[in-house]
Amino acid sequence: MKTIDELQNEVQLGESARECFENEALQAAFDRLKTTYIASWTGSAPSAGAEAREKLYFAYQAVEFVERELRVMLDNGNIAASDIAKREESNGD
Repeated sequence: MKTIDELQNEVQLGESARECFENEALQAAFDRLKTTYIASWTGSAPSAGAEAREKLYFAYQAVEFVERELRVMLDNGNIAASDIAKREESNGD
């Protein structure tokens, strides 16, 4: 079982993750990067080589991984907040 301090840390990380999703500049950067990588990847000629296309694919995946990790942090923060509330309720009885 996590300590209250650990749960509060997860809540804070979740709130920071939420701010990232609400940050228009960051979301625009993610969107632009993904659009650029997809366009470059799908528009590359076979003569460009598989290695070049793989690098673009992996760059796109890296952006996806960052977004996914932020979602996990947001979800974990929500769960931690719920756990804290449940503990406070049970201590109040």
